[in-house]
Amino acid sequence: MTYRSLLRIPDLPCHFGPMPTSDNFAGLPNTLPFELAIDTSIGILRQVPSDELRLVLERAYQHGNVLGTPLIDDEFGAAYVEDFLEFLERSAIKGRRGLRILEVGAGAGFISHKLRQAGHEVTSIEPGSAYRPYWERYGIDVLNTFFPTPEAPGPYDVIVSYAVIEHIEDAPAFLKAMGDHLAPGGVIAAAVPNDSEEIVSGDPGMLVHEHYFYFLPSAFRRLLEAGGLTVHSVEEAKRTRVLFGLATAGEADQSDDMEGDLQIYEAYARRFTAFRDAVRGALDENIRSGRSLAIYCPARALAVLPADVNARFLDDADYNKGKYYPPFPIVIQGREALSEEPADEVWIMSRSFADVIAKRIEPATRQALVRKIGEFS
Repeated sequence: MTYRSLLRIPDLPCHFGPMPTSDNFAGLPNTLPFELAIDTSIGILRQVPSDELRLVLERAYQHGNVLGTPLIDDEFGAAYVEDFLEFLERSAIKGRRGLRILEVGAGAGFISHKLRQAGHEVTSIEPGSAYRPYWERYGIDVLNTFFPTPEAPGPYDVIVSYAVIEHIEDAPAFLKAMGDHLAPGGVIAAAVPNDSEEIVSGDPGMLVHEHYFYFLPSAFRRLLEAGGLTVHSVEEAKRTRVLFGLATAGEADQSDDMEGDLQIYEAYARRFTAFRDAVRGALDENIRSGRSLAIYCPARALAVLPADVNARFLDDADYNKGKYYPPFPIVIQGREALSEEPADEVWIMSRSFADVIAKRIEPATRQALVRKIGEFS
C-alpha cells in the first residue's frame, strides 16, 4: 500500500459512542492524532494506521461500543435494516430459504434475528460485548470473537456484513478471508457508509478513529476487487446513506479509472479547513451576539468543535440521553429539553436526518436561528 497524506489532526476526539462520563471507558484516551491519506494503490481515502491506534481500537472492540446508529428495531435503526434486508432478498437470497448464512460483525444481532425468522441457518460473529442485552432480547447465539475463527469454518452460501469493512485495517485481506469461507456459488453482501457527500463537501463528521476507509461508490468497488472478489453490483441504498455491494470469490481486474476520484480526494483537505473555519466563525458570531446555542447530533461536529465550546448537545436517541461525548463535559439532552428551555440558535449537524429533525423541533425553534450542516460546507 502506498499513502499520500492529506490531513493531520493532532487531537481528534476518540468517539466510541456516548459515555456515562466525559471520559472514555477503560482508560482509553479522549483524543488521539488522526491522519487522513489517499491509498494510491486502490484509489481510496483512508486513515493511516499506527501502533497506538491499533492498541486503542483493540481495547475498544474487546469492550464493545455503540458508535453510530445501532441496528435495532427502533425508528432510527429500522430504516437501515429494512433497506439492507430488501437488498439481500433481491440480490443474494432471491426467494430461497434454508441458506447457510454468516453475519460478520453482527452488532446488536437484529439482522441475524430477521434472517433466522426468514428460515435461514445463521451464524453470527461479533467481537464486542456491549450489545449482549440485545442478543438476549432477540434470542440469538453470538460467537463473541473476531473473524475469521475456527468456530465458524464454513462454507457458507451467503456472508453478510453491515458497517464492518470500514473498520478493518487490512480490508483486502479481510475480504479475501470472506471469499475463502464461501461455498461454491456463494455470495458476499456487504454494506458500508456512503461518504460521498462528506468527501465532496469537506464534512468532518465522517472522521472517526474506528473507520480506516471512507467510500465513494467507485472506491468501494475497487476495494472489493482488491480483496480478490468479482463484483456484481454496487448500489446506493434507497432511504439511507449506505452503499451495498454484491460479490463472489474470484479475482477481477480493476474496473475503472481512479483519476477522477483522486482529484475529489485532493480537494477534501481544503474543504475540511473551510468547513472548520465556517464553524469556528459561526461560534465566534454566536459568542458576540450572546445567543444560547444547542447542537443537534453533535457527534457529527466533534472534529471541529473547540474543547471549550459553550453549547448544549441534543439527540433524539434514548440511548444517548444523559451521557457524554468525550472530551466534552456537556450532557446530551433529548428533544424535550429544547421545548422546556428553548435555545436562541440551533445547529442540526446530521446529513441523513436534517430535514426530519428540523420539522420535529419547529415548534420549539420558531424564534430561533436554525442552521443545517450544509450551510457550513
